[in-house]
Amino acid sequence: MSASANSPELFDADYFAHGCGPIPYERNAVWLAQFSAIAEHIVAALQPSSVLDAGCAFGFLVEALRQRNVEAFGIDISAHAIQNVQADMLPYCQQRSVTDDLDRDYDLIVCIEVLEHMSPRESEVAVANFCRHARSILFSSSPEDFREPTHLNVQPPEYWSELFARHSFYHDVDFDASFVTAWAVLYQKRSEPMPRVVRDYERRFWRLWRENSELRASVRASRQQNVARDSAAPEPAGTAAETAPTPIQRGAPADQTAISRPGNAAPPRRPVLLISHDVIGSLMAGPGIRYWQMARVLAREFDVTLAIPHESPEPVTSEDFTIVRYVRSEWPSIRTCVERAEVIIFPTDTAFEFPALADCSAILVVDGYDPILSEWLPLTSELDIYEQQRHWHERMSALTRQFFVGDYYICASERQRDWWLGLLEANGRINAYTYRSDPSLRKLIGVVPFGLELNTSSGAAPLLKGVWPGIGAQDRVLVWGGGLWNWLDPLSAIRAVALVAAQRPDVRLIFPGTKRPNSLLDNISTHNERAHSLARELGLLDRVVFFGDWVLYEQWQPFLRECDVAMTLHLDTFEARLAFRSRVLDYIAAELPVIATRGDATADLIAQHGLGELVDAGDAEGAAQTILRLLEEPRGQRAAQFAAAKRSLTWEQAMRPLVAFCHAPQRAPDRAQVRLGSPFYLNQLALKDQNIAELGQQASDSQRRVMELQQQLGDSQQQVMAYRAQ
Repeated sequence: MSASANSPELFDADYFAHGCGPIPYERNAVWLAQFSAIAEHIVAALQPSSVLDAGCAFGFLVEALRQRNVEAFGIDISAHAIQNVQADMLPYCQQRSVTDDLDRDYDLIVCIEVLEHMSPRESEVAVANFCRHARSILFSSSPEDFREPTHLNVQPPEYWSELFARHSFYHDVDFDASFVTAWAVLYQKRSEPMPRVVRDYERRFWRLWRENSELRASVRASRQQNVARDSAAPEPAGTAAETAPTPIQRGAPADQTAISRPGNAAPPRRPVLLISHDVIGSLMAGPGIRYWQMARVLAREFDVTLAIPHESPEPVTSEDFTIVRYVRSEWPSIRTCVERAEVIIFPTDTAFEFPALADCSAILVVDGYDPILSEWLPLTSELDIYEQQRHWHERMSALTRQFFVGDYYICASERQRDWWLGLLEANGRINAYTYRSDPSLRKLIGVVPFGLELNTSSGAAPLLKGVWPGIGAQDRVLVWGGGLWNWLDPLSAIRAVALVAAQRPDVRLIFPGTKRPNSLLDNISTHNERAHSLARELGLLDRVVFFGDWVLYEQWQPFLRECDVAMTLHLDTFEARLAFRSRVLDYIAAELPVIATRGDATADLIAQHGLGELVDAGDAEGAAQTILRLLEEPRGQRAAQFAAAKRSLTWEQAMRPLVAFCHAPQRAPDRAQVRLGSPFYLNQLALKDQNIAELGQQASDSQRRVMELQQQLGDSQQQVMAYRAQ
């Protein structure tokens, strides 16, 4: 929002208190949160180094961008607005018009609800000014609000697109700017020939037209089915038949139920795209392994492309599926893969990193196996509560997009599914449409846990015993696979081993994975330092307790088979209720007896199949006694239990719901039917819209009354002048 270049006095304290909607424009939680969310999207999606907020008002967006290390500035013609900028932001905000020539160039200019306050001629000057000083312009101007008295130039989107096109700036049709307003647009400077620009517009138009045609064909088919059924078996008097729309069968003509093919030609394989958010290569953690194995299983029946982060270290190849690299939050790096796919499977963060996914024609599967909220709170627990709350607010704001884009959701356990059902209900996804489609809601969310690969190969040479300094060939080794995250309890494991070592000097505890393969997580808080300090304090470091960086993926199973007992201990937090610990599947594949803390889904697996023993949270003494008992067991004593568990926990078994969905993907029935979101908040927004409309009507009535009074005053002045003339 901003002021007209002709009338800066209009945008005074009264305007900001009453002219910006039902909530006064002031430094309050609502406006700060709104501009914080916009800044977060700008930084994530566009990564600008310098930004100008043209029409900055009180400088909230400038402040939010500078908090994210962006060189941000603002201008606004309103003296009142600049006077209300925070003191530490004043050096970066100036009182000037958006028609004044700018004194420098910017990576991005943001102009939100400004130019409708200006005359058409002034708007043209402002657009030309922006285009001279940036290559990207994030622009929003209300196309319908004629009630606002200060709106002098309310125009449809094509009006503004024409103005920008005169300067070779065109609408980036692949960028979703709806985090600003529903009509917001990103204009980009384009130097390529006009045919290329037209091609992009036609591509976007074609996809929207095709989806609309498919939906119309589906409706026509449903109507024809209704007519045929009613003709064959008329409904009894007083009743009405209900039929659900026919699911869209992608790749098939809308007027056919099957495609005839000559001879025994195989049908084309449906293109499926998986987007991994973790690195993939010779060093992989659980999330990367999950997407590698999901691609492997799906590739047996589909044309699979696996997109991996560009920071994945070395060249990665597969004979079974295509591998491409992408750059986080850079839509062009993955756009081609998205356009080709009919089904896209991605983790929750990807919905935020690539908001344009919501508008693609593919069916979207959101992989929610990692309950990020339950991990994010302990990861930030060392911050003061205000900083932690800020991080939580930003994180949850980013993650909320996932609830609105999915056609199908997957998680790792029935516990997680219960949690996801609550999240989906809170965000309006459990509604009449999804319930009628399937009262069990299994079509909306299914369980696809972590699996294990049945690989019986062993290393040609020892990797651990007699190889690691301090670990002898005859020592008994306890292994802690994976990271030392804040919600886990490696300290109790070290204390337990200190008790065991007094009786069993041949026992060793090894933490072989303390440095994540993904360098983006290097600064994440863990127990690494505390674990080293405790082992040193107890005199165990590099004598009984050992730490390594990470083990190569291809060596991980042979490495585990050299160990004797596995451990996975966690703290008593709500993360444990939701967790599905992939390291436990690795232990099962290696047939290692497991000591685990009670409370998570994998502990239930251990108890169900008799694969180890459970201990209470924080019970180092109980863990020590359990270690001693398991070390006395002959190797292979639980072979039958492990064999039965392994048959039921393969990746092929785990993937069955997802494979079935990919064979018959369907758009979620509510995504095209209703405005998604919490019913409570949607109702509140509707009430606010109603209040805004009423205030607009009052303002319009007041404006009309003012004009009437001005006319009366003019008539009176003419009468006075006529009287004096007499």
